[in-house]
Formats: sequence, C-alpha cells, structure tokens
Amino acid sequence: MRWLVRVGSTLGVLTVAVLSALGVLMFPPSIAIALILGCAVGLTVAMSGADGDQPKANRRHAQHRGLGWGTVTATGCLSVVGLVVALGPAAGYLLLAVPVVIAAALLMRRSRIMHTDAPAEKAAVMIAEVIEEPLEPAEPLHELATEKLCLLWRRSYTRLQHTSSPTSMSRTSALRKDILDELERRDSDGFERWLGSGARAGSNPTRYLTGLS
Repeated sequence: MRWLVRVGSTLGVLTVAVLSALGVLMFPPSIAIALILGCAVGLTVAMSGADGDQPKANRRHAQHRGLGWGTVTATGCLSVVGLVVALGPAAGYLLLAVPVVIAAALLMRRSRIMHTDAPAEKAAVMIAEVIEEPLEPAEPLHELATEKLCLLWRRSYTRLQHTSSPTSMSRTSALRKDILDELERRDSDGFERWLGSGARAGSNPTRYLTGLS
C-alpha cells in the first residue's frame, strides 16, 4: 500500500510541475499573479505567529508554515492556469471537483485519527481502573481460579508501572510473589515452561499452564 501512495505522490508532483510550466509558457502574466497571491497567503500565515508574546520556536514555526503555504498557493495558481490552458472549458469541471476531493480526504484523515486514538484511550481507561480499584482479591489466592490468578498477575504489573507510593509498591510486590508461589504450587510443569520461555514481569502465563492453553 505504501508503494501505491508513493507512486501517486510522485505522479501528482509531476503533474503539478508540468501544468505550472505550461501556465508560465502560455500565459506569462500568471507568474506575477502567482507571486502576489503566494506572498499574501504566506505573510498572512506567518503573521499569525508573529506575536511578540509567543515563544521564539513558535514564531519560527509560523514563518516556516507561511513559506510553505505561500509556495503551495503560488504553485497551485500556476497549475490552475496550466490546466485551463490544456483543457479549456473542461477544466472548470475539474476545478469544481477539487473541493469535493479535498473534503473527502480530510474526512478520511479525521476518521483514521479517531480510529487510531480509540485503542489508546481505551488502554488509558483500563490503566486508570487498575490503579484506582483495590488490587487485593476478597478471597485467598488458593481459592481463586487459575484464570483469575493470571489476570491478577498482569494487573499487578500495571499497578507497579503506574504507582509512585512506596506502600502500594511494597504491597503489590508482596502480592506478586504470593501469586508466583501459588502458580508454581498448582502447576509446577507449566510454571517451568513459562519461565523457560523467557517470562517477563508483565507476560501472561495462561497458555503455559495445563488445561488453560
């Protein structure tokens, strides 16, 4: 899929370059028009971040952004002239389609961002729940089902990663030691398989234990 995007981007750049050159050759005054529009847009964008109260890095970023938008505007103006020269009246239909294509691209980008952020937001909510709710089970560890014991092992790791309280860290570490002891007592062979696989502090031992894989 990436190669398709690269090919499309390359073709788009070449098309814009050809149309711009055609616009300059067939209608030389378009250069002056493009420069005026490009400078106007670029200065407007750059001035938006030129406030003296803004940090220097922000002002520099606004200047770079103004230069970029000015270049895009000037190039777009030349491309439109070249398109009109090449296609005549038919270019009007293509120009009308441009806003539709841009709007569709923006909607797709927004949808992709929302879908990308959703898993992160869900993970943040789960972490918050693990941190806030009591970790110690109401029942003794030896009465818990093995699946719940494995889940408690993973949740206790999340608690350790997101707590700064010495008391909480000490209690959670002690609980994790008891969980390991209970898992080894229930299924020593499965416990050894898990350790032999390179078990990490937050890994899931479930698939190594007898009857749970």
